[in-house]
Amino acid sequence: MNGKDTAPNEASRDNKSSQLFTQGLDNYQRGDFHSAVPLFQQSINSSSQTHPDRLKYESFYGMTLIRLNYKHIGLEKCRIAAKIESDDSDILLNLAEAEFITGNRLASLQALKNLKAINPEHLGARELRKRMGKRHKFPVIPFLSRDNALNIALGKWLYKNRISQN
Repeated sequence: MNGKDTAPNEASRDNKSSQLFTQGLDNYQRGDFHSAVPLFQQSINSSSQTHPDRLKYESFYGMTLIRLNYKHIGLEKCRIAAKIESDDSDILLNLAEAEFITGNRLASLQALKNLKAINPEHLGARELRKRMGKRHKFPVIPFLSRDNALNIALGKWLYKNRISQN
């Protein structure tokens, strides 16, 4: 097989993977994560290694896994995609959201900072930042350390009650 024969095959594979990804993304956005997983897997498996959106596929696959409570695996996929493709807004937003969902606020803020550097007007970043809320300057009980178990428990309780009131 010569190089001329592989280009159309690769383009056909990449077109198929784009269609599968679009279907998976539709399911993801509707909250149908169980249906999105196989579509994202197929889009990754059917795309060539050089496909320009392959890491985006990996990133959304990771987010879907996180939504299905496979947080460690999903977060790792998002981190790898962002490490390799650090100038894609969607990948960085997925990383920021993945870090936030898994409880790593500082890493989430760093990913948002990186995203803001390449796309200061990104609406998804603004929405995530708003959902993250603002960390209070002082702990709930000021004379105790921020890391004190009582401060942590009260802070979580206050946060949950604030969210449910909205």
